[in-house]
Amino acid sequence: MRTILHQPKLNTIRMVEKKLKKKKHFRSKYELFRSLQRKVMYPTITAILDYLEESNKIAYKKDGSIIWIFKG
Repeated sequence: MRTILHQPKLNTIRMVEKKLKKKKHFRSKYELFRSLQRKVMYPTITAILDYLEESNKIAYKKDGSIIWIFKG
């Protein structure tokens, strides 16, 4: 677990979730970062992805790509 210096706001978490749920797959964290319409700090994206992985909404493939796995 990383030390989080900046806590993401709920609307930022929801924005990232919505983007992941809609597209289902991103080749990298950087690709996701670049696709967001609002500027979000890279460490914030990392914290959000850690949360989504812990809550079993996303998974990482061996090549580092991110996939949406939540059924709901």
